[in-house]
Amino acid sequence: MAYSNMAWETVNVANTAKLSSAIDLRRIYDFIQIDVPTLDATTLFIDVARTGGTHHLLSVVNAVDVTTGNTSIVMNIHGHQFLKINCANTQTANRSFYYRAYAI
Repeated sequence: MAYSNMAWETVNVANTAKLSSAIDLRRIYDFIQIDVPTLDATTLFIDVARTGGTHHLLSVVNAVDVTTGNTSIVMNIHGHQFLKINCANTQTANRSFYYRAYAI
């Protein structure tokens, strides 16, 4: 059974950007639930870091193809604490994503 002791939080992908600012979940989690806003056509990835330093692509397996918003997705983050939301294509407006993490 998964549980979350996190309240919903927000992170943005800025206009003309592909990456969100860095997210610190404040502990290790297994999954992240993301409420996806309306986006320009793109694929979402999760970039992770062990210590909050340089982020790298978690896995192409975690890619989610999105074209319209109002979608909630759950992605396996394999015990990472630091991450960024990665839009494969640059966005033409500021995009706000709501997220919370789950542990098993």
